[in-house]
Amino acid sequence: MVITAERSVHEEIKTIHQLFEAGLNKLHIRKPHEPISAVRQLIRQIDQNYWDRLVIHEHHALVQEMDLGGFHIKGNGTAPKNHMGKHVSRSFHAFEEIERCNETLQYGFISPIFNSISKVGYHAGFDLDELTLFVGSFKRFPLYALGGIAGNNLTIIRKMGFQGAALLGAIWREQQTKTRLDLFHQLTYA
Repeated sequence: MVITAERSVHEEIKTIHQLFEAGLNKLHIRKPHEPISAVRQLIRQIDQNYWDRLVIHEHHALVQEMDLGGFHIKGNGTAPKNHMGKHVSRSFHAFEEIERCNETLQYGFISPIFNSISKVGYHAGFDLDELTLFVGSFKRFPLYALGGIAGNNLTIIRKMGFQGAALLGAIWREQQTKTRLDLFHQLTYA
């Protein structure tokens, strides 16, 4: 999975299309500082054939308005009462948050696993041995790693038992679509 950069970036739409063409399963649109009109405009630039694979972090009203794939809920946020059979996922930052969750989720993100690439000063929040034990024993919904995911630690993520990883900083810190796509292929097939 890929999560968008918080702000618009060079060749963003071109990159999104090429990522989907390369096999991207879900794109999480996370634009916390953008008004709903800007997020709507961004989505309208994405081929409608991919809209069912878009998961929205803010401005959840767009999911119903534009018939998008689903909702992503912040750790302390509340899920929509009527999610209309759409995808629902959530972010977690502690084991206790996951254990207390009584929602039906398609998956959850645990972060930060490693020091963040996109957020300066956002450091790893888990002991990797404890995390491996937790992920290996947790069965209610799939867990995906987030935070500092790059080529040098993807093997660690797999060995820990995560279902997969969500990419953000590793992809969007690159300036060109080709470089982003090459990195996506490298991380997907590593």
